[in-house]
Amino acid sequence: MSEPVQSEPTKAPRGPRYVEGYRPKTRRLNPRQQLVAVVVGTVVAASVALFAASRTWLVRTTPRADPAPPLVENVSGATMVRLLPALALVALAGAGAIVATRGRWRSVVGVVVTAAGLAIILLQRAPAETVGIASGWVLVVALCGVVIAVAGAFTLRNGTKWPTMGARYERPAPAGPPGVHSTPDGASGSDDRTDGSDLPDDPPAATSHIGDTGWWDAIDRGEDPTKD
Repeated sequence: MSEPVQSEPTKAPRGPRYVEGYRPKTRRLNPRQQLVAVVVGTVVAASVALFAASRTWLVRTTPRADPAPPLVENVSGATMVRLLPALALVALAGAGAIVATRGRWRSVVGVVVTAAGLAIILLQRAPAETVGIASGWVLVVALCGVVIAVAGAFTLRNGTKWPTMGARYERPAPAGPPGVHSTPDGASGSDDRTDGSDLPDDPPAATSHIGDTGWWDAIDRGEDPTKD
């Protein structure tokens, strides 16, 4: 009998990916990318909430006496939830404030944006329980509130690490007159400090009488005022 052929043991693949205990690096957003993502997400969510507030959420039909037809009324989301447009505008303004502020002020903006998102979510409870409501718009606005609240909370946690506006966006200090520089204490000084010895003497008196009315009087009399 022939002996069974033994297959060669397969070699384990080599490389850093197969080393025991190796974990692939997860790509994380850098601070600038985080800032862009938060601002864009807040702007998009607030804009969608504003659009949804202008749509018809409920159609009310009120019967009337014959032969008048029933009265049909289209109720928008802004009519049912009056604070919805205002909260969406607060979130929209907060997106711009996140870019313009820094440090603690940016954290304050994060708190305001978070509060606006949570308020949008809570205000959707009453419309959701209304009979005949367009639940799709209610769900869309609730999701927008979640995105706004998450963006605000993320700003509150990491906003101080994000980049701020460059110096070119700041208002420059007013420039003084030529030859005058600004001192550290805010006083202005001249580049040339002299004791007055090199100042020019008083300008000589003007010898020209151009423009003198006597010239014109002489010309009127037919005399030549340049003879002298």
